[in-house]
Amino acid sequence: MAHGGIAFGPHPRSYRKSIPTRMRRQAVRCVLSEKVRSGSLICIDNFDIVDGKTKSMVQILKNLGITGSALVITPEPNKDLIQAAHNIDKIWTLPINQLNANDLLRRQTVLITQSAAEQAAIIWDAVPTRGGRRLENGQNPVDLASETVEQTGEEETPRPRRRRTTTKPTEAE
Repeated sequence: MAHGGIAFGPHPRSYRKSIPTRMRRQAVRCVLSEKVRSGSLICIDNFDIVDGKTKSMVQILKNLGITGSALVITPEPNKDLIQAAHNIDKIWTLPINQLNANDLLRRQTVLITQSAAEQAAIIWDAVPTRGGRRLENGQNPVDLASETVEQTGEEETPRPRRRRTTTKPTEAE
């Protein structure tokens, strides 16, 4: 039996698109600022009173007046909080390092802890540069470049090398 097949048969195609990191961070910043403007971002101290029971989580949401969908953001995964919110419809929990603009846009209310908000400020206020150094807000990359020149001193730049010619001179020359 011959093992023939189609020469250039169909292959599955990935429709995934990659978005630049700066654009993703800017999207999260924009959505968070819109949530603050609309009053749908609630910042609380912590979730220490949640003991893994759904009843305690329902009571917290009731006290805060959250009726629709909500996204609960914590600094790191909290097992008790995840267990308490797991059985409640339209409530999602997420650590701050996994937060994205899509999750923020899909939920009506965002509930964030104080420590997660501080981590968010650290993560999204610093602007990464191509050299790997992080710039703080308000810091100009031109200023950093001038600092590095001052550190190295006023050195003369080397002259460009002269290229060799590959053609041989003719006898007429």
